[in-house]
Amino acid sequence: VAAKALSSALLVGAIAGESAREAISDLVKVSAVRALSDELANATYAAPGGEAGEVALPSDILEAILEGSALEGIDVSLVLFGSNIHAAAESNRSSGSASTEATQIFSVALAAASADGSPSTSLRVSGLATPILILTPYTPEGLEGASGETDGGACSPDDDLACSARGTCGAGGTCTCDSPWLGAGCSERAECHFWDEEASAWSTDGCQSVFLPGYLAQGALACLCTHLTDFG
Repeated sequence: VAAKALSSALLVGAIAGESAREAISDLVKVSAVRALSDELANATYAAPGGEAGEVALPSDILEAILEGSALEGIDVSLVLFGSNIHAAAESNRSSGSASTEATQIFSVALAAASADGSPSTSLRVSGLATPILILTPYTPEGLEGASGETDGGACSPDDDLACSARGTCGAGGTCTCDSPWLGAGCSERAECHFWDEEASAWSTDGCQSVFLPGYLAQGALACLCTHLTDFG
């Protein structure tokens, strides 16, 4: 809620077509821009603070969200949280510890800008025919920037199934996992999740992980999603 209010505050007096405005801190990074409606199709917006990540909207995004209405502009808000802001909800739901699926949360939202300067109105984006490409900032511990491979756990070079056959066992008994495999034995796979408000849980419904060459190496997980919300 606070991040949404900050996004709105950044766009006070904004004119459609201007450059994005940002607010950066250690805990949250916010980027907000008022886009011209006719420039929204195929537009790409970068994650705030120079972080790896972006949002690429499809060509039919206007038809999907406006339903024939004309607007002064569309407010595009991108928020990057430094920690799992849904951890408490996860813990309460499970009566235990929260999961560690998301180390960073990338929130993306669209809103209809008003002509009289009043607060913008959130636009529901769901069930899209053409998915949105979302590059979610993703930096698991041990990620090798050049190769997209990840150091895992101890292994034996003499074991034919070392590193779950998804990587190589190097000198010193350390797995180097093939992207997108991660973890101690290359047994975990990076996947896109979104926060389901009704279930208070992470879900993959409507999102597909796309393992495009180089993105994990650059610190971003590629997701094709038919809706907008919090991603991790």
